[in-house]
Amino acid sequence: MSIYPFDIINNKKKDLVISLNISKDTGVIVIYKKTNSNYSYVTKIEDLTYIDNISIFNTEALNKSFLIVEQILDERLGAFFLDNYVQIFTNINNTSFKEVLRLSKNYETYYYEKWTTPTIENPKWFKITEKNLIDYMVNEDELPIVNINKTLKKYEGFSSDDSIPENFELIQTKNISTSYYWSNKYKYFIQNEGKLKSTGELVGIIEKSNQLADSLLQLSKPYYKIVDKNGKIKYIKENKLSVIHISQ
Repeated sequence: MSIYPFDIINNKKKDLVISLNISKDTGVIVIYKKTNSNYSYVTKIEDLTYIDNISIFNTEALNKSFLIVEQILDERLGAFFLDNYVQIFTNINNTSFKEVLRLSKNYETYYYEKWTTPTIENPKWFKITEKNLIDYMVNEDELPIVNINKTLKKYEGFSSDDSIPENFELIQTKNISTSYYWSNKYKYFIQNEGKLKSTGELVGIIEKSNQLADSLLQLSKPYYKIVDKNGKIKYIKENKLSVIHISQ
């Protein structure tokens, strides 16, 4: 258990953010509000994995705080991936918290060609990695921005007995720099705004699939991760959406 004294309720007092790791892949956060000399329970954030660290990002222009929760999901035994990622939450009416962005910091996964093509001869193993530098800042209007610089890498290897090879050779590197802007309209961090071709509905574009490490495997067609005006997260094919402008 770890205790973090943050002003997360925006009451100009040091509230308590308490994290508890129940197991290697299950964590929970409980938040208490400072009231005079006592603390009162506010809410909890569940469905978390192992919590590595918690920090806070305040913005005076919005009178809003963002809770940055660093977590580790280690599924290398069985599911062949490791994800050290960040979830950003913000408070809603000071009674509950919702996710407003999720980003990987360090990600590693493996893919074996034989999993999808059992009869393939001389199947290859691939290792995919993503390393992210994440910077939290505010723009000239004191609105929050999350800048990222990521490096995606693809490695190739061979094994004679279907086990993960000991050695891999780097065959592809991809560098990406982009920014996520806080949108009051969508109540989410987005990169752009877009319009659905079928209905004309405006949506916030969170990210495109070609910015993700798994895209190096080219196992699916390009798609967008979007958020609608009701805060619902959806995934839509690239050809179903038009990018309008960069949200500032």
